[in-house]
Amino acid sequence: MLKTLLDRGFKKWDAEVYIYIALNGTQKIKDIAIALKTSNRQVYRSVKKLKEMQFVTASKSVPAKFSVVSFDKVLDLLLESNIKEAKRIEDKILPFWKSSI
Repeated sequence: MLKTLLDRGFKKWDAEVYIYIALNGTQKIKDIAIALKTSNRQVYRSVKKLKEMQFVTASKSVPAKFSVVSFDKVLDLLLESNIKEAKRIEDKILPFWKSSI
């Protein structure tokens, strides 16, 4: 799973945080940091990025507890993102290519 996430553009810490939560269930920042032997700040940055990418959800409790969406959903979201990026590049480059023919 780690190699797959890294191959899909995840940063190492983000992938490790995702995998830790996936394997251990809903977790608090502090518990993740202790388990991964890193700072709360590093885990918070990774969780924030994962939330923005919709790979992690947070409870409304204080302190927040984080859980992951399924690995299949993550791959679907990454595929969707790649398709959008390819379309954007195509829309940008295709007019130049056509005009040079």
